[in-house]
Amino acid sequence: MDPKDIVTKLEKTLGVGRADHFGHYISQIAKPGYSYKRSDFMDVMQMCCVAECDLFRCDKAMENTFRGFVPFEGKLVRRFTELPDRIEKLLDKRAS
Repeated sequence: MDPKDIVTKLEKTLGVGRADHFGHYISQIAKPGYSYKRSDFMDVMQMCCVAECDLFRCDKAMENTFRGFVPFEGKLVRRFTELPDRIEKLLDKRAS
């Protein structure tokens, strides 16, 4: 299974640039030691919206899975308690 083929097929339905994270996810879960959770499928599906978001709440496991994935850089928030600080930093950055 080639992640690039899957991304290309998904882009026909989801739109270009909205499926790259599926390829990243597949390449990450193929690595030894990955522990799949039943919630992964819906988490990855919901991440189709990250491109349009400034911040996106996800669980710790998904944040770790997508660490280093450039299109999501700086957008993922793994704890609700981190949201206020992240929002303030984003607002301060935009005000500068």
